[in-house]
Amino acid sequence: MKQNGAPIIVHFSQDFTYGKAQLGGFGRITNLLDTNYHHIVFTVSMSDRLEGKTFETSSGVQVVQAPYSLNSGKFLKRGKTIAETISYFSGYLTQNSITPSLFFGHSQLENYEVLNGIKKRLDLTTPVIWEFNAIWGALNVKGLKNRFVLLFFLRRRERRIVKEANALVFQTSSCVEYINKLYGSPNGLIRVVTNAVSDVISQSATNNNRPSPRRRVLVNGLFDSMNGLGIIVELLKNHWIQLNGSYEFHFYGKGQWEEEVRTCARNPGIYFHGTVSREEMQRIYGQFDFHLIPRLPSLEAQLFIPSKLLESMSAGVVPIVSDVAAMTDLVTERVGFVARSGSVQDLFEVLLRASKISEGDWHELSMASRSLIKSSFTVQRNHEILAELYNKLLSR
Repeated sequence: MKQNGAPIIVHFSQDFTYGKAQLGGFGRITNLLDTNYHHIVFTVSMSDRLEGKTFETSSGVQVVQAPYSLNSGKFLKRGKTIAETISYFSGYLTQNSITPSLFFGHSQLENYEVLNGIKKRLDLTTPVIWEFNAIWGALNVKGLKNRFVLLFFLRRRERRIVKEANALVFQTSSCVEYINKLYGSPNGLIRVVTNAVSDVISQSATNNNRPSPRRRVLVNGLFDSMNGLGIIVELLKNHWIQLNGSYEFHFYGKGQWEEEVRTCARNPGIYFHGTVSREEMQRIYGQFDFHLIPRLPSLEAQLFIPSKLLESMSAGVVPIVSDVAAMTDLVTERVGFVARSGSVQDLFEVLLRASKISEGDWHELSMASRSLIKSSFTVQRNHEILAELYNKLLSR
């Protein structure tokens, strides 16, 4: 079935749960939703708010939420919940006379199992596309029992997806290479679709009087160790006296380091703003001079470029990142600053150096950042890659 003549693509993503913070996964998938196709996003509830509902995002994407959580309970309970979720969405498609042209799953392994289960229950031949937003079989876990679970369950499930899916979408070529080494060559089509921005934010959305006397540093997204929040907290505890005259730090987000960030924000010049919507974050990127992401070298950090970095650079915010592979694929001295990963002292020295650059040098870095995103990381380019993939799958 087609909606207004356009093929229907049914996605499954847990980033679209109603009320959930709109972080990088939400932004990436939103940018993949080409308006030449009719997209429906299936999602599930949060464990503390089980609610079935249908709604639209601010950009007009239709979301169908099942009243189940796939993130809680032991093995048998999760299996039961997956079966209930399959039944719920199969019923939705049947009741609304919808036959998907394509299924497109994102990130969590359960999402693929649900889409594949719907396909079998309704006896469909619909091709399934799987997007690697994480590599679950490469998790770094401690303990013999946890290693057993990882090797014999997560890897088995993920390998099955690699071999069964009609197409696989990766964010970087490095991710393709890693999956090939871990599981062997996929049987389906392969496409690399980088993170991207929908529009490079206009110069009028930025502060043309920047940089300000006290340079404004943005830290946003998930406050976890991989994103270097531990490094930032230690930096502020040990060096804020030296940095205070040159910088303001602004934190937008939440996560495991939130309480430590709140404690740091008791100091004048450090501000904790909590979470804001993706739309609001898009509007305020241009208020900042620097974007700080001192990631630690985990596998996920090395294989995936965060959407927030692309979005801020498109607004002309100068990046300060760590020397982790995916970050340095994008950020060089031509567009920003790079500190040694895990080193508080090196990050401190980089911030001191960044605080001393002239207004002209800052503007040169800002414009270079914007130009790089405009030339290589736009959704228009990604839509062309996906349209070619969709046409190949639909013509089989």
